[in-house]
Amino acid sequence: MSEISERYRKVAGQFTQRVGAALDDPDTARRQRDTPMGRASFEQTIDRICTGDVLVHTWDLARATGLDESLDPDEVHRFVEGMEPLDELLRQSGQYGARVPVPDDADEQTRLIAFVGRDPQRSLASRWQRS
Repeated sequence: MSEISERYRKVAGQFTQRVGAALDDPDTARRQRDTPMGRASFEQTIDRICTGDVLVHTWDLARATGLDESLDPDEVHRFVEGMEPLDELLRQSGQYGARVPVPDDADEQTRLIAFVGRDPQRSLASRWQRS
């Protein structure tokens, strides 16, 4: 295993252990705090950040490797519903690029991918053909 892989596994393991322990403690998990996304419990904040991150990067990796890009439609719906009201805040954070235009009748997954600044129509091959 490469040094980078080992380091990633170590840090990911520490993150998972610490967040898991905090979520397992009911008082910590339910504690309310003011966040840039509004007042929320620790468990709500972790869900908003981590679930969305994994969802979008699952699509990224599937697209990059030519695998099935289908995402769980319930999670896509939940994520879209939660992000739409935060559009301006998310753009200001620098976490997402400009929304990519898609047809009005695009399915929800396509709208999600476009919302976070990915072009759902662009092929992986076209990324490598930039001049």
